Amino acid sequence: MSVSGMLRFGVVGLMWGSSMFWIMLALQGLNTVQFSFGRIVIAAATLSVALAVCGVALPKGSRVWGHLLVLALLSHLLPVILLEIGDATGSDSGLVSVFNASVPLCVVVLLLLGGRTRGLGARLPLGLVVGFAGVLLLFAPWEAGAGRLLTWGVLISLVGAVFYGLSMLYMEWLMNKGLLTPLTLAAGQALLGAGWIGLALPLGGLEVPQLSLTVVLGVTVTGVLNTGLVYWLFVRLVRDEGSTMASSVMYVVPIVLILLSTVILGQEVSGREWAGMLVILVGLCLAWWPSRIGKPTERRDSAPVPV
Repeated sequence: MSVSGMLRFGVVGLMWGSSMFWIMLALQGLNTVQFSFGRIVIAAATLSVALAVCGVALPKGSRVWGHLLVLALLSHLLPVILLEIGDATGSDSGLVSVFNASVPLCVVVLLLLGGRTRGLGARLPLGLVVGFAGVLLLFAPWEAGAGRLLTWGVLISLVGAVFYGLSMLYMEWLMNKGLLTPLTLAAGQALLGAGWIGLALPLGGLEVPQLSLTVVLGVTVTGVLNTGLVYWLFVRLVRDEGSTMASSVMYVVPIVLILLSTVILGQEVSGREWAGMLVILVGLCLAWWPSRIGKPTERRDSAPVPV
């Protein structure tokens, strides 16, 4: 991974890892669907401003917008629906975190099923497997008991991880074809995602939002940064480093979350959790080196302009 890629990777991991604290603030007055709608609307507005500042126009043509419509469905609407179903079935938060971190492995499996193994190599998948072993050690899902591992909530979390992995591969394909740049992809996806999630608002109930300065701050920070500008950085990672390498940022998210919980909430970190974080870092180092196997050279050459 390039130095600039590692810097973007670090920013994405740090911001997404800290998102839980902002989400907790927002959910004091919003239900999950209202929060998802609010943050995607704010993200769409933020990225629209970025388009204007960069002097970039949204893409034209029904073909491109058709792709964006499907991508927004995979990335925004389906996760919201699955989250609501998961809440209704009583999903375990630790297990949900494990499946969120399984997205890199889902990407690898989807690549293998699609026969797209060129440039994948052996070291990158091995590093991702080691990193996921660290995630398992970090969250210890076996402590939930066998009964909690075989539930509808677990199945829903797995389906959600597959959708996320599929959306990353879809984004990479669209950019490699030169149909979209990272900025136009992120902005178009956010605009259509706002429409999709708007249709899902009745799923969360029709109660009136309880707005306060804290709630507004939480949804605004999440929308402007994590769902807007930081997501744009992530899309650039997908284009420059490949979806497999970029998705490994999901391993950093729980590390940041636990370390920030220690600093902000005063939670203690157990020896098992320290060991899990160390194994994750070893897996990431293994996956990153040598970086040239993360994405074939010809894909870099065909990439569109940096914006």
